[in-house]
Parts: sequence; C-alpha cells; structure tokens
Amino acid sequence: MADKSELSSVITPDTVQRRTREDRQTITGRIAAVLTIVRIRSCIAGAAATLVGCYLGTGTMVGTPARSAAAAASIAAAIAFANVVNDIADVDVDALGKPDRPLPAGRISSRGAHTAAAGAASLAMVSTVPLGTTLIAVMAALLVVSFLYSARLKGTVLFGNVLVAACASSPLLFGAAAAGNVTGQVLCAALLAFEFMLAYEVLKTLADRAGDAAAGLRTLATATRFRTSTRTLVALATALTITVFAAVPLTRSLLVYVTIAVPVLVAPIWYVVYRLHRGRPPVDIWDLMRFMRRAWLLGTVALLALR
Repeated sequence: MADKSELSSVITPDTVQRRTREDRQTITGRIAAVLTIVRIRSCIAGAAATLVGCYLGTGTMVGTPARSAAAAASIAAAIAFANVVNDIADVDVDALGKPDRPLPAGRISSRGAHTAAAGAASLAMVSTVPLGTTLIAVMAALLVVSFLYSARLKGTVLFGNVLVAACASSPLLFGAAAAGNVTGQVLCAALLAFEFMLAYEVLKTLADRAGDAAAGLRTLATATRFRTSTRTLVALATALTITVFAAVPLTRSLLVYVTIAVPVLVAPIWYVVYRLHRGRPPVDIWDLMRFMRRAWLLGTVALLALR
C-alpha cells in the first residue's frame, strides 16, 4: 500500500484541477452534442414562428402569456424530437456524407440519442396539455408524422419533402389556434412558410444527393436530373411570389408589407434559382442552404407585416 508521501506525489492540486477541467470539457461536450443533434436554432426558430402565429391571430404575442409560452415550448420540443429521430434514422447516411454529425462522430451514443428523442416527445406532449384536447391531438399527429418521415417516408420522391414543409409551417397555425383565432392572415402566412420550406427541402435533396444515392434513397435529386430539381424550384418560387402579392388585400399597411415581404420572402428564393441556373454543379449548394436558412429567419419576422 502506498504511503501518504507517495499519494501526495500522485494526487496534486494540479492533478485535481486538470481532472476537473477534463470532466467539465466532457460535460460541455455532451451538452454541445445534444444541442447539435436537436438543432437548437431550428427549435428556437419554431418557437418564434409559434409566437408569430399568436400575433397574427390576435394582434399580440403575449395576450395570453401562459398559452403562448406553452405553445412555443411544445413546438420547440416537437422540432427537437423530429431532428433527433432524423439523425437516428440517418446515422448510416450521415456516416458517408456528414461524418461530423454527433452520432456518426461518436459525440453522443445511440442510447443517448434515443433518450433525447423520448424526452423531447414527452416535453412536447406535457407542454400541450394546458392547451386542450384538440391541440393535444394535433401535437400527437405532428410527432407521429415526424417519426414516419424519418423511419419510412424520407426515401420518397417529393412526398416526404411535402410532409416536412407542412410540419415546418404548422407552428404558425399551432400558435394561432393556441391563441384562439386562426385568421386569413394566419392561413396566408402558413402557405408562404410551406412554399418557402418546400423550396428549401428540394434544395436540401440536391445537397444530400451523394449521400442519399449511396444509401439507396429515392429523392427528387437522386431519382431525377438536376434540371428537374431546378424547375421544381422555379415553380415554387413562382407560387410563393403569387402568394405574396395575393395576400396584399389582407394587410393593413400596403407600403410596409410590400417593402418587407418582397425583399425578404421573394428575393431570396429567386436568388437561389439564379445561382443554380448560372452555376450548376459544382455550385456550393450548402452555401445556398445556409443563405436560405438566414433568409427564413428574416422571413418569419416579415410575416408580422401581414397583420
């Protein structure tokens, strides 16, 4: 047995500090992995869109603070669940195309990912309880659809993308329903969100084409030519543009709406179409996706001009 002098030579204050620092780095790394796998920014964006739905329905985001907060928390948790389930289902695909994702990189275990998904789903349902049985049923349906997309429907040509875009636009409707008033402005905002997010999903299939093809998934990009995807984007850009101008009669301030909506909602998607048309492969599609994500953050704010 080592005496006290031998122990003191091994366990020093520096050793304790180093081990504590390593433990903190491990905990920090785990937290970072969880935040990455749930895609925390998309969770926050979904919560913000829910509050926008509350505003479009009632004219205020905090008219019923408790219900607004519950709705925002429910949607954020549902998005977290959908993102984790997607990463669990795509672990083999991501190992080829996105090896830095938490699961293939080993930053989070499969068990940890399943625990995170179960926790997010539970939080989504519990947070929805104060909102009533109808919205509880809606939330349950959103969770089921999210699961089915990742488990069964991702490898479908366009259909899966439509489901994702529908789920992505649902926070606006969910927020308005929680506030108790689904108006024409809300429905129009949800349609704009659906069109924008469907365009983003089509662009994403182009970015994921190599990995999806290697995994044998049938997406719009893997099942058709590059030109078909770009034509689909042109059709969606046209539809979104029409919807933006068709919503003019619903607005109270034409000047504010046109000044905000056209550059924030219409211009970005047409810019992406232009870049794809001019650049073609090897255009940096990931760069265009980042651009569209940033544009949608502003687009969510632009929807406030509908009121």
